[in-house]
Amino acid sequence: MPLHTPGRILLALWWITVVVLMNAFTGHMKATMMLKPDPVRIDSFKDLVLRGNVRPFLWRNSAYADLLKNAFDVQEYRDVWSLIVALDGLRDSETLYDVAHLREVLVGKAVLISDYTTTLYYASRTCRQRLAPGNYYFAKERNFQTKVAMGMRKDMDPALMQLINKR
Repeated sequence: MPLHTPGRILLALWWITVVVLMNAFTGHMKATMMLKPDPVRIDSFKDLVLRGNVRPFLWRNSAYADLLKNAFDVQEYRDVWSLIVALDGLRDSETLYDVAHLREVLVGKAVLISDYTTTLYYASRTCRQRLAPGNYYFAKERNFQTKVAMGMRKDMDPALMQLINKR
């Protein structure tokens, strides 16, 4: 132990620095050990088919269902359709985004095959409910490029038609 005040102050600062650095290191180590690795993502129809045990949910009687069911020239679409039928993934539009289905999606037991906007809307409505530990994410590969189309009557007011067609 130093006999003079400057030496004592220096020694005290040294020990405080050692304790602070030691606590920071152990805290960082504990935090990194508590993190679970991210689950393997499903980013395409091919990934979905390769997993095989993940149930795909799809709107019954929708354009997406017709596309997958009647896609004789695209092997991935046929494989996904077979998976949907085998795992009972067809749902009516009223039940597709049920809390139970979204919970399955969060825990990694299911996926939703739908358009981006609708899925984003329903997922954002349930984010604060904490249905299950997990995160929603969108696949990197887009399978359906949904375009917005609108029909108009011939006798529609021309001013309204111009307003609608204005970009």
